[in-house]
Amino acid sequence: MNQQQTDNPGTMSEIDRFGAWTERVLWPAGGQGGLRAARRVTGVVTVVGSLIQIVIWLLISVFSRHLDTPWWLFYTVGGAVVAGCLWIVDESGITGSSEGNDL
Repeated sequence: MNQQQTDNPGTMSEIDRFGAWTERVLWPAGGQGGLRAARRVTGVVTVVGSLIQIVIWLLISVFSRHLDTPWWLFYTVGGAVVAGCLWIVDESGITGSSEGNDL
């Protein structure tokens, strides 16, 4: 431990700061944090996966000297549909809870 951390017990380590940041990003205050986290994770996974597939598709096109069908669109469109559905559910407030339902 360095001298600065022992002098000021309120300082946070890098791991603690990262943990606080991920908690704030993935589970923000104000409810429905799980849906927002799922929406963000789905969006990130879709974008990263799509970029990887597009790079592979372009490499195949360069080495084979013809443009192959854009097979990466299935993954991209599917991920966008899932992220869109999560966004609609998150923004509309539909959570599946039975609070307020007097049936």
